[in-house]
Amino acid sequence: MKIRDFTRRGGRQKNIPNCVPNVTESPVLRNIIVFCLLIAALSFAGCISADLADDSQKYPGISYEGSPEYEESLYDFKFRDNIASLNIPVDSNLYNTAKNTDKSAYLTDEESSTNEWSKEYYKSFINDPDLEETYGSVISGLQGIKTGMNLDDDGYAELITAFVQSIPYKTDNENPDPKFPVETVYEKSGDCDDKSILLAGLLQKEGYDVVLFEFIDEEHMGVGILSPGCGYAGTDYAYIEATDINLIGWPDITLDGDIKITEKPFVIPVAGGDKGYGKCKEVMAIYEKYQNSGNKIDELEPEISRLKRETESLHAEILTMDSEMEGLETSGKVKRYNDLVPEYNSLVKDYQALNSEYKDILNEYNGYVEIHNMIIDNQHDRQGLYEYLF
Repeated sequence: MKIRDFTRRGGRQKNIPNCVPNVTESPVLRNIIVFCLLIAALSFAGCISADLADDSQKYPGISYEGSPEYEESLYDFKFRDNIASLNIPVDSNLYNTAKNTDKSAYLTDEESSTNEWSKEYYKSFINDPDLEETYGSVISGLQGIKTGMNLDDDGYAELITAFVQSIPYKTDNENPDPKFPVETVYEKSGDCDDKSILLAGLLQKEGYDVVLFEFIDEEHMGVGILSPGCGYAGTDYAYIEATDINLIGWPDITLDGDIKITEKPFVIPVAGGDKGYGKCKEVMAIYEKYQNSGNKIDELEPEISRLKRETESLHAEILTMDSEMEGLETSGKVKRYNDLVPEYNSLVKDYQALNSEYKDILNEYNGYVEIHNMIIDNQHDRQGLYEYLF
């Protein structure tokens, strides 16, 4: 993974979060153009006029004035024990306008000296008024599924999350800036900040209290949803990994390549309503089963390997003796044959006892493997997992 720098004019460079989940290199770039002080605005080459530094000009905005032309984006994704389908009409002219929008942040030296500016920067991608139709199209389809499945607020948050998580992970190396949600929906792909921006926007629009988690040094981004009692990193928000299929509040944040997120995040409030997520205790109970089964698998593997070796060794010894005794019987060497019978029977008895122990432990091991794999393979189905396990 490479760290990309902000473009700068008279200001210091800053590194921004990249995503790591499904590719070895995943650059995400936020351009920051630092304004020169007003007194120096005319005396330094490359400085931008300070009269541009009002709030409406600092951060990206789409400013769409075209005539809509719609194309359909089709999605199929796993949710609970179903395959959910969405057919989302997207204005291709709005998409092109958003894609070509200047995504730089125009800041003074003072504003760029801390990371506080990134709060407004990312919110500008979420809250642009030209996105209302895109949000409405996505939400209309999601609400249809919600009604058909009779989902409560927790189930609906899980549905929205499953939809965004199902969008393929992809980094646009030619355009590494964050995407507006209309771009992610239209292109049916995105990296960590693209998918997090879309997920946070959809949850916010549906009345959930959400934040963005920015991991600056570890170059990653996730989403938080209000869930007191199951908060992430000392917050009141449960963590959501937008780049891969994970339960809301799943504590084990492991990205592709077994990269674990350990950094305390910079929290970017997105706002929204007062809805939260109330199933985090069930998620934690599932996670406890996941951890326990994994620990048991690790604990039993050496014992299984030992019993397997000893069982195979005894079996080979029995086969050798069996062949020898058949030869003695054929050649009429009765005394030698009879002398070996007790030893042979003792070996068979030991083998049967050892093999029985091996099978018992192997069955126990396979039971834990089944539970572990069930949890891994059904991260789109909190309800089904909880019912299966408990």
